[in-house]
Amino acid sequence: MPDLFARLQLAALPNVMVIDTQGADLKVLPPARGIALPGLSPLAMGSPATKAAQVEQRPIIALFLRLGSALAFATMSMLVKLAGEHHIPLPQIMVGRQIVPVIAILAWLWIGGGLARLGTRRMPSHIVRSVTGMLGMVCTFSASMLLPLPEATTLGFTAPLFAVLIGSLVLREHVGPWRWTAVALGFAGVLVITQPGSHPIPLLGALAGLGAGLIVAIISYQIREM
Repeated sequence: MPDLFARLQLAALPNVMVIDTQGADLKVLPPARGIALPGLSPLAMGSPATKAAQVEQRPIIALFLRLGSALAFATMSMLVKLAGEHHIPLPQIMVGRQIVPVIAILAWLWIGGGLARLGTRRMPSHIVRSVTGMLGMVCTFSASMLLPLPEATTLGFTAPLFAVLIGSLVLREHVGPWRWTAVALGFAGVLVITQPGSHPIPLLGALAGLGAGLIVAIISYQIREM
């Protein structure tokens, strides 16, 4: 459910680029659905690119989807915490987490034409992505079970910080001073909220929370590469 909300949110705010075929300058427009675009021939109006350009931006819907995504993730963390308090093993929790997506995917394949729709030329990348996602789920659920939920959630917010570090140190991307300042302020915010030393935090739980943030950052780069 959280993944569904996140994907719907992205779909609600497309970046639309429209090329004027009459020789005008390149324009970036958010046209309303069903309205013909000036400078495009009737034949071009049926192309996939033009249909994509006709999708209107819906920021209010995207806002509610983002809120729904945050609510779904928070609810999932709470349920994982409750399951851990009832001594349900972590592997069993992970299997339960995946049941609904598996059912949805099987239903989609059954309606849409079978396993042929899953054909890909990037199977190694998908395998690496799946293993990384599984490790991220282990870290996220472990942090929720071993730490108080506020601390576990806060450590999960370190993902953007790790993303900047990976981009700069591993991928050699340019990171300006303003972004480094934001990273420093973000790290300081994590320290303020967690308040290390004020109360004992299990080391394994802290490592799991930091590992979850790191793996989320790695997954973002994997998805971009794929």
